[in-house]
Amino acid sequence: MFKSSLLIASLGLWQPLNAVPSLQPLTIASGSDVVEDTASVLLLGQVSDAQGLEARLLVTNQTADHVIVDAFVFGAEASAVWEKPEGLLTTSSTRVSLAPKASASLLIVLLPTSDPQRKMFPLVMLMSDYVVRNSIAVVFSPVSSEGGFSTDPQEIASGVGEDWAYYRVCTPPPPPGYSLFEVVPHLSGDGGRVCGDWASCDRVAAEEGEGACYRFGVQGIHENCFGCNDKVAHATVSVKVKWRLVRPTARLYEQEAFVESFRPKSLLKN
Repeated sequence: MFKSSLLIASLGLWQPLNAVPSLQPLTIASGSDVVEDTASVLLLGQVSDAQGLEARLLVTNQTADHVIVDAFVFGAEASAVWEKPEGLLTTSSTRVSLAPKASASLLIVLLPTSDPQRKMFPLVMLMSDYVVRNSIAVVFSPVSSEGGFSTDPQEIASGVGEDWAYYRVCTPPPPPGYSLFEVVPHLSGDGGRVCGDWASCDRVAAEEGEGACYRFGVQGIHENCFGCNDKVAHATVSVKVKWRLVRPTARLYEQEAFVESFRPKSLLKN
C-alpha cells in the first residue's frame, strides 16, 4: 500500500509548478482516462526494483495553433520520448510539433534499478518555449518482483494396512498485485513413501481466501509385511509456492483528484 502521508508531501512539492504562468494545457489520455488540467498524476501501481515499465500517453493539441512541445524528465531512472508516427514532425526524441487538433504518443519509461527502494518519483514536464503546459507526476509503490510462502511441515498418519487417509493443505493467496507461478508439494514418509509411491499428492481447487491447495493421501503399511500385523504409516507434508508481480495497469488522474483520493482520513478532518 502507498504511504499516504509521503505521497501527499511529495505531491506538495509540485504545487509551485501551477503558480508558473502557463500556456493552455494539452489534453493527456491514458486508455479511457483523460486529463485536461495542467497538473496530472500517472499512477503505475506496484513496481519492482528489477522491473522496467513503459506507459504511453496520448497528448493532443486542442488549440487552433501549431505548438512545439518539449518533454523533460526530473528524477532518476526514467525517460520520456515522443514516438514518431508517420507524418508527424519531430526534431528530436524529446521535441514534437503538433498541428491544431493533432496528437502524439509520449512514451514514459521507468528503468530498472539496483536500488530496492527507489528514492524519488519522476516528474515529466511538457513545455513550450520553457513555459509549462503540463506536469505529469509518475507515482508508484516499490515492491519486490517475487515472493513466496511455505506451509509448516505437517505430520499425518495413514489408514491401517491397505487403508488410505487423506489430508488437505493450503497456502494463503498471493498478496494483491501478485500471481502464482510455481507450486511444489512435498510428502516424505515411512517405508519410502513419497508422492506416487503408497502416497498421493493431488492439486485441488482452492476456495476463497486460499492460494494453492493439495489433497495428500497416505496408505498404511502392508507391503513386505508377511506374517506381521498391518501398521499405520506416518509422513510429513507441506506446500511451497512462489509469487510473481503482475504488470500493473497505468491510471491517469488530475492531481487534485488524486490527492483527495489518497489523503489520510486524519488530514481530511483538518
